[in-house]
Amino acid sequence: MAFHFRLAPVLRHRERLEDAAARDLAQATQRLETLSRHLGQIRNEMAARSRTITHSALLGATGMELGQLARDVESLERLSIITAADAHAQREKTELARRKLVEASRARQMLERLEESQRRTYDDRREASERRLADETTAAGHEWRLAQMAGEAQAAR
Repeated sequence: MAFHFRLAPVLRHRERLEDAAARDLAQATQRLETLSRHLGQIRNEMAARSRTITHSALLGATGMELGQLARDVESLERLSIITAADAHAQREKTELARRKLVEASRARQMLERLEESQRRTYDDRREASERRLADETTAAGHEWRLAQMAGEAQAAR
């Protein structure tokens, strides 16, 4: 009779949960990286527009032109604040996804250790049973030979 781990369906389920948690973490990490890149682009654009304001002022731009450039920078600043808030929320989601992956991994590992322990116990019992059978067979063979020798000794008399 071969070894059968009764919790194998649970182990397979835990493996699927771990795979799903790994995918969720990858997606959350990718979204965070995208937000971080976007935030960097916004900040670079704000710096470039701020330099443009300074340069335009030195060249004698009108107040209306400078006002429009300043509104552009303000608009980018609002977008930067919104994106930074999204990135902060995404960091929390990423950390939650990481914790879920760790939890799923631990649950799967626990079941794998249980399966290995049960497999070792099964193998030990099977080996002990095989040894006992071999010992009994050897003892029966020995008794049979003794009986044969005793029978031959009586026949020789």
